[in-house]
Amino acid sequence: MHLQYEMNNESLVERIRNEQFYLKFKSPRDERVLTAMSKVDRGKFLLDQFLAYEDNPVSIGYEQNCSEPSMVAFMDDILELQPGMNVLEIGTGCGYHATVTSHLIGRNGHLVTIECIESLAVLAKRNLATHFGQELSSRITILNGDGSAGYNKKAPYDRIYLTAGVECGSFNPDILANQLNPKRGILLFPEIEGALFKQTYHNRIKMYEQSFNDVIFVPLKGKNS
Repeated sequence: MHLQYEMNNESLVERIRNEQFYLKFKSPRDERVLTAMSKVDRGKFLLDQFLAYEDNPVSIGYEQNCSEPSMVAFMDDILELQPGMNVLEIGTGCGYHATVTSHLIGRNGHLVTIECIESLAVLAKRNLATHFGQELSSRITILNGDGSAGYNKKAPYDRIYLTAGVECGSFNPDILANQLNPKRGILLFPEIEGALFKQTYHNRIKMYEQSFNDVIFVPLKGKNS
Protein backbone atom coordinates (compact mmCIF):
# COMPACT_ATOMS: atom_id res chain seq x y z
CA MET A 1 0.00 0.00 0.00
CA HIS A 2 1.43 3.36 -1.03
CA LEU A 3 0.82 6.33 1.24
CA GLN A 4 -0.23 9.51 -0.53
CA TYR A 5 0.50 12.97 0.81
CA GLU A 6 -0.54 16.33 -0.50
CA MET A 7 2.15 18.37 -2.23
CA ASN A 8 1.64 22.06 -1.57
CA ASN A 9 3.43 25.02 -0.06
CA GLU A 10 2.34 24.13 3.45
CA SER A 11 3.83 20.64 3.22
CA LEU A 12 7.00 22.11 1.70
CA VAL A 13 7.48 24.52 4.61
CA GLU A 14 7.11 21.62 7.05
CA ARG A 15 9.81 19.72 5.19
CA ILE A 16 12.08 22.76 5.42
CA ARG A 17 11.42 22.99 9.16
CA ASN A 18 12.88 19.50 9.59
CA GLU A 19 15.53 19.43 6.85
CA GLN A 20 18.48 17.86 8.68
CA PHE A 21 21.44 18.79 6.45
CA TYR A 22 21.22 22.53 7.01
CA LEU A 23 19.91 22.22 10.57
CA LYS A 24 23.25 20.72 11.60
CA PHE A 25 24.70 24.18 10.90
CA LYS A 26 21.81 26.25 12.30
CA SER A 27 19.27 24.69 14.64
CA PRO A 28 16.48 25.29 15.33
CA ARG A 29 15.27 27.04 12.22
CA ASP A 30 14.19 30.64 12.78
CA GLU A 31 10.38 30.69 12.86
CA ARG A 32 10.40 34.10 11.14
CA VAL A 33 11.99 32.47 8.09
CA LEU A 34 9.39 29.71 8.03
CA THR A 35 6.59 32.26 8.37
CA ALA A 36 8.02 34.24 5.44
CA MET A 37 8.26 31.10 3.31
CA SER A 38 4.66 30.17 4.14
CA LYS A 39 3.61 33.45 2.49
CA VAL A 40 5.44 32.64 -0.76
CA ASP A 41 3.91 29.84 -2.83
CA ARG A 42 6.84 28.39 -4.77
CA GLY A 43 4.43 26.82 -7.25
CA LYS A 44 3.54 30.29 -8.55
CA PHE A 45 7.19 30.98 -9.46
CA LEU A 46 7.86 27.76 -11.40
CA LEU A 47 6.23 26.04 -14.36
CA ASP A 48 6.45 22.52 -12.95
CA GLN A 49 3.90 22.39 -10.13
CA PHE A 50 5.04 18.95 -8.92
CA LEU A 51 8.73 19.80 -8.69
CA ALA A 52 7.90 23.18 -7.13
CA TYR A 53 6.92 21.54 -3.85
CA GLU A 54 9.95 19.26 -3.63
CA ASP A 55 12.97 20.44 -1.65
CA ASN A 56 15.21 20.40 -4.71
CA PRO A 57 16.68 22.92 -7.15
CA VAL A 58 14.51 23.36 -10.25
CA SER A 59 15.68 24.50 -13.67
CA ILE A 60 14.32 27.87 -14.81
CA GLY A 61 16.09 27.80 -18.18
CA TYR A 62 19.25 29.52 -19.42
CA GLU A 63 21.31 26.98 -17.38
CA GLN A 64 19.98 28.55 -14.18
CA ASN A 65 18.14 27.06 -11.20
CA CYS A 66 15.74 28.11 -8.49
CA SER A 67 17.62 26.93 -5.39
CA GLU A 68 16.14 24.29 -3.14
CA PRO A 69 13.89 25.95 -0.53
CA SER A 70 15.93 24.59 2.39
CA MET A 71 18.98 26.44 0.99
CA VAL A 72 16.94 29.64 0.64
CA ALA A 73 15.80 29.20 4.26
CA PHE A 74 19.33 28.53 5.48
CA MET A 75 20.81 31.55 3.70
CA ASP A 76 18.11 33.91 4.93
CA ASP A 77 18.46 32.45 8.41
CA ILE A 78 22.21 33.06 8.74
CA LEU A 79 21.90 36.49 7.10
CA GLU A 80 20.08 37.55 10.28
CA LEU A 81 17.59 39.62 8.29
CA GLN A 82 15.54 42.15 10.23
CA PRO A 83 12.68 44.52 9.35
CA GLY A 84 13.82 47.81 7.85
CA MET A 85 17.08 46.55 6.36
CA ASN A 86 18.50 47.59 2.99
CA VAL A 87 19.61 44.42 1.18
CA LEU A 88 21.33 43.58 -2.11
CA GLU A 89 20.67 40.25 -3.85
CA ILE A 90 22.92 39.28 -6.75
CA GLY A 91 21.11 36.80 -8.99
CA THR A 92 17.32 37.25 -9.11
CA GLY A 93 16.46 34.12 -11.08
CA CYS A 94 12.68 33.60 -11.00
CA GLY A 95 12.28 35.92 -7.99
CA TYR A 96 11.44 33.27 -5.37
CA HIS A 97 14.36 33.97 -3.02
CA ALA A 98 13.87 37.73 -3.41
CA THR A 99 10.24 37.42 -2.34
CA VAL A 100 11.09 35.48 0.82
CA THR A 101 13.80 38.01 1.69
CA SER A 102 11.42 40.93 1.14
CA HIS A 103 8.93 39.45 3.61
CA LEU A 104 11.71 39.18 6.20
CA ILE A 105 12.82 42.81 5.87
CA GLY A 106 9.22 44.00 5.68
CA ARG A 107 7.51 47.01 4.20
CA ASN A 108 10.03 49.39 5.76
CA GLY A 109 12.96 47.50 4.28
CA HIS A 110 14.14 47.53 0.67
CA LEU A 111 15.68 44.87 -1.55
CA VAL A 112 17.74 45.60 -4.64
CA THR A 113 18.04 42.50 -6.82
CA ILE A 114 20.13 42.21 -9.99
CA GLU A 115 19.80 39.61 -12.75
CA CYS A 116 22.24 39.44 -15.66
CA ILE A 117 19.94 37.43 -17.98
CA GLU A 118 17.30 39.76 -19.43
CA SER A 119 14.61 37.10 -19.94
CA LEU A 120 14.92 36.00 -16.31
CA ALA A 121 14.78 39.61 -15.12
CA VAL A 122 11.49 39.96 -17.04
CA LEU A 123 10.19 36.70 -15.55
CA ALA A 124 11.16 37.74 -12.03
CA LYS A 125 9.52 41.13 -12.40
CA ARG A 126 6.30 39.48 -13.55
CA ASN A 127 6.36 36.99 -10.66
CA LEU A 128 7.15 39.69 -8.11
CA ALA A 129 4.46 41.99 -9.45
CA THR A 130 1.91 39.18 -9.20
CA HIS A 131 2.90 38.54 -5.60
CA PHE A 132 3.27 42.11 -4.29
CA GLY A 133 0.96 44.07 -6.59
CA GLN A 134 1.17 47.84 -6.06
CA GLU A 135 3.63 47.41 -3.19
CA LEU A 136 6.36 46.09 -5.49
CA SER A 137 8.10 49.35 -6.33
CA SER A 138 8.33 50.42 -2.70
CA ARG A 139 9.73 47.05 -1.57
CA ILE A 140 11.98 45.83 -4.40
CA THR A 141 14.15 47.36 -7.12
CA ILE A 142 14.70 44.86 -9.96
CA LEU A 143 17.65 45.48 -12.28
CA ASN A 144 18.98 43.73 -15.38
CA GLY A 145 22.76 43.84 -15.61
CA ASP A 146 26.07 42.66 -14.16
CA GLY A 147 25.61 42.47 -10.41
CA SER A 148 28.92 40.77 -9.64
CA ALA A 149 30.41 44.11 -8.56
CA GLY A 150 27.32 45.18 -6.64
CA TYR A 151 25.31 48.37 -7.12
CA ASN A 152 26.73 51.47 -5.51
CA LYS A 153 23.75 53.71 -6.26
CA LYS A 154 21.62 52.11 -3.53
CA ALA A 155 24.47 51.46 -1.05
CA PRO A 156 25.18 51.10 1.79
CA TYR A 157 23.54 47.73 2.37
CA ASP A 158 23.00 45.96 5.65
CA ARG A 159 23.29 42.63 3.88
CA ILE A 160 24.61 41.45 0.50
CA TYR A 161 24.15 37.89 -0.73
CA LEU A 162 24.87 36.00 -3.94
CA THR A 163 22.65 33.23 -5.32
CA ALA A 164 25.33 32.01 -7.75
CA GLY A 165 28.74 30.49 -7.07
CA VAL A 166 32.11 32.20 -7.40
CA GLU A 167 35.62 31.10 -8.29
CA CYS A 168 37.50 32.13 -5.17
CA GLY A 169 40.69 32.73 -7.14
CA SER A 170 39.09 35.45 -9.26
CA PHE A 171 36.19 36.77 -7.17
CA ASN A 172 37.04 39.82 -5.04
CA PRO A 173 34.70 40.07 -2.03
CA ASP A 174 36.18 43.44 -1.04
CA ILE A 175 34.34 45.09 -3.96
CA LEU A 176 31.04 44.10 -2.37
CA ALA A 177 32.16 44.54 1.24
CA ASN A 178 32.88 48.20 0.49
CA GLN A 179 29.17 48.65 -0.23
CA LEU A 180 28.09 47.35 3.18
CA ASN A 181 26.81 49.45 6.05
CA PRO A 182 29.98 51.05 7.49
CA LYS A 183 29.01 50.11 11.05
CA ARG A 184 28.04 46.46 10.56
CA GLY A 185 27.18 44.33 7.57
CA ILE A 186 27.13 40.74 6.37
CA LEU A 187 28.30 39.40 3.00
CA LEU A 188 27.20 35.88 2.02
CA PHE A 189 28.52 34.10 -1.06
CA PRO A 190 28.93 30.47 -2.23
CA GLU A 191 31.55 28.76 -4.30
CA ILE A 192 30.37 26.91 -7.41
CA GLU A 193 31.21 23.65 -5.63
CA GLY A 194 32.56 23.83 -2.12
CA ALA A 195 31.64 26.17 0.70
CA LEU A 196 29.19 28.93 1.51
CA PHE A 197 30.99 31.85 3.17
CA LYS A 198 29.48 34.25 5.68
CA GLN A 199 31.65 37.30 6.34
CA THR A 200 30.73 39.76 9.07
CA TYR A 201 32.14 43.29 8.93
CA HIS A 202 32.41 45.94 11.62
CA ASN A 203 33.54 49.42 10.57
CA ARG A 204 34.18 47.82 7.14
CA ILE A 205 36.82 45.53 8.66
CA LYS A 206 36.19 41.79 8.30
CA MET A 207 35.87 40.52 11.86
CA TYR A 208 34.44 37.03 11.40
CA GLU A 209 34.20 34.42 8.67
CA GLN A 210 32.22 31.20 8.79
CA SER A 211 32.11 28.55 6.10
CA PHE A 212 29.51 25.84 5.49
CA ASN A 213 30.63 22.97 3.30
CA ASP A 214 29.10 20.82 0.56
CA VAL A 215 27.14 23.36 -1.47
CA ILE A 216 26.68 23.45 -5.25
CA PHE A 217 25.56 26.55 -7.17
CA VAL A 218 25.41 27.63 -10.79
CA PRO A 219 28.36 29.89 -11.70
CA LEU A 220 28.20 33.63 -11.14
CA LYS A 221 28.50 35.64 -14.35
CA GLY A 222 30.17 39.05 -14.64
CA LYS A 223 33.43 40.94 -14.33
CA ASN A 224 33.85 40.06 -10.63
CA SER A 225 33.16 36.35 -10.92
